[in-house]
Amino acid sequence: MEKAQSQPARFTALDGLRGLLCLLVVLAHFPGLTFIHGTAFHMSGDLFVDLFFVFSGFVIVAAFEAPLANGYGLRRFLIERLGRFYPIHVAVLALFVVTELAMAPFLSTYGQTGREAFTGTNTPEAIITNLLLIHSIGLHDTITWNYPAWSLSTEWFAYLYFGFAVVFGGRNFLPWAIGGAIVSASILIFLAPQHMHSNHDFGVFRSILGFSVGAIAFRVFSELRRRIDFTAVPTSAMTALEIAVFAAMILAQIAWATSPYGAFVLVFQFMVLVVFSIGGGQVSRFLSIKPLVYLGTISLSVYVIHAWILLRFINLASILERFTGIDLVRMEIVAGERMTFFNVSRLEGTFLAIVMIALIVAVSHFTYKYIEVPGQRPFRQFAKRIATLPVAMKKPA
Repeated sequence: MEKAQSQPARFTALDGLRGLLCLLVVLAHFPGLTFIHGTAFHMSGDLFVDLFFVFSGFVIVAAFEAPLANGYGLRRFLIERLGRFYPIHVAVLALFVVTELAMAPFLSTYGQTGREAFTGTNTPEAIITNLLLIHSIGLHDTITWNYPAWSLSTEWFAYLYFGFAVVFGGRNFLPWAIGGAIVSASILIFLAPQHMHSNHDFGVFRSILGFSVGAIAFRVFSELRRRIDFTAVPTSAMTALEIAVFAAMILAQIAWATSPYGAFVLVFQFMVLVVFSIGGGQVSRFLSIKPLVYLGTISLSVYVIHAWILLRFINLASILERFTGIDLVRMEIVAGERMTFFNVSRLEGTFLAIVMIALIVAVSHFTYKYIEVPGQRPFRQFAKRIATLPVAMKKPA
């Protein structure tokens, strides 16, 4: 990512927080009982995805608003952002498709849902919409293929909104961020049937809402940093503030998890971003340790690959159950879909979840190193070539 000239350092505490949150997302998606399963915290876990959107708005505005306003180039920006997530998205989508082909003879007997191949959420047409990043704008009745990837589609539209607003809307994203937050929150509260649990249909408004809140958070952070010398604030005071805002966010998520007014949780996520970007407390120092910062670095891989790994273990357990006669899985109907879960106790499930999270992190290290990083290079090179083209060549004939 290109950094703004005014931002000489990374927000390492935010990187570490993002790393921890991606593990919570994986834990929430674990198909079996764990120590958090069925709790209010578990039921509110979906709202952590919105915090990722807020992260994105914060760091993208920090890095790109000024450059875009001063000739960086809209096409260059969009190509670089596409390169940030598209290689891993396509690679894992291909993995899902290859798996579907390989397991086609067995899905109806040993599969995840007892369905026929290329049906349900895994239809051929959904492959096309996933490749075009339009799979989460209401074209399907449900999330498709790699289910966490719905947010990649919606975040792409947030990038488009930001880029076009800055380049063609006055070089200042703040009015657009305020407008985007108000309009998106209103749609999610009053029109979206699932409100803040929307994904394949109204999920794009979750992305624009979160991105806009993150953009506003960066402006507030910048103004506070300009006016206040936070190095003079005692560490104990900053630590107490960090604990307080994070606890308030969790309590707000629990309180409004199923409420139509869940969009107001982003007010507390806004406060978390501002406080942890300032840093200075013991919590932000802990989040800035190298292992957590690296976990934040590979969090995209963790997020994109984890569903495939979890589903393959479910397939394996289903096959072992068939041959051993041991009840390893159980079926449940979730949102109209027949799903398979590990048949484990809370203690067993928690242990299994920890083992699988460790495996997912290990795999993500390699997907980051051998797919994400190499995959970004051609996009960056192409974007730079476009940026260096003579003006006359950029204009259509």
